[in-house]
Amino acid sequence: MAKRTKLFLLFLPIVLMASGGYDHGTSAGKGNWDISLTWNPFNYFAQGQSYVVLGYGLTKRLDIHGYYSATHNGGDNYYGGLSYQFLNTRFLDLSTAVGMRAYTDNSNLHLFLPQLLYTVKLSGRIRVGGSLVDIRSVPLFDKSTRDKKDK
Repeated sequence: MAKRTKLFLLFLPIVLMASGGYDHGTSAGKGNWDISLTWNPFNYFAQGQSYVVLGYGLTKRLDIHGYYSATHNGGDNYYGGLSYQFLNTRFLDLSTAVGMRAYTDNSNLHLFLPQLLYTVKLSGRIRVGGSLVDIRSVPLFDKSTRDKKDK
């Protein structure tokens, strides 16, 4: 219990100032970088991951973004895509995005489409972000003829 309390107190200031990683609906804005880091200290959380997220505003509403994720079980993966912010209000930002995710240890490829990303603005300093995403597997090869033995 003491270990969890120490971790909580150590990371509380970071959590309170974090951008929330990739899953948010607010564009970086033209010419701006959006950088987020998430760390799973010493692989403490079994389902946790450490990752870096980079975004760059191509226009006021259009961003190119990507991430690299390191998991403790060897399923490292990376993603690249585009997002477009179509709503910017006092209380809510909404974006849509499309992107591809690949893994370093296998040939799995996933298409993230459609994506609806949101940022709820609770106050001037507190925002909550998230996303609704449909992830689809994309075959790299025609599996109807691949890996079949010649008869």
